[in-house]
Amino acid sequence: IEIGDDCFGLVKTFQIDGLKRLKTINIGGNSFTQVKQAEWDPLSYSEAVSRCIQSKSFNISNCESLESIQFGEYSFVDFAGDFELSNLPQLQSIQIGSIGNRSWNFFCCSFMIGSNDMILDSNR
Repeated sequence: IEIGDDCFGLVKTFQIDGLKRLKTINIGGNSFTQVKQAEWDPLSYSEAVSRCIQSKSFNISNCESLESIQFGEYSFVDFAGDFELSNLPQLQSIQIGSIGNRSWNFFCCSFMIGSNDMILDSNR
């Protein structure tokens, strides 16, 4: 699945479940957010938090062949609800934004990746 830049700004729920042959998901920049890069950069922390939308959620699950997920800069910025990746046994890489650039991806939500052996939590 490939989604370009500046797409789906008004979407509140992003869910992919059970696509058994899906191998990659690439989401461009400024997608799945109402607050675009030009608006986001000058905001103070409290102003940014006030733009977060609790009812927005993100879920990818039960995609047994999914190997990689890539998020462009400033995508999913105002998603403040649930964020879940589950039952993705072939997942090898997740790229969020770009190294060395401010991205603001998932700024408004807790980000945790876990398995029985490992948990990565952005709140730590």
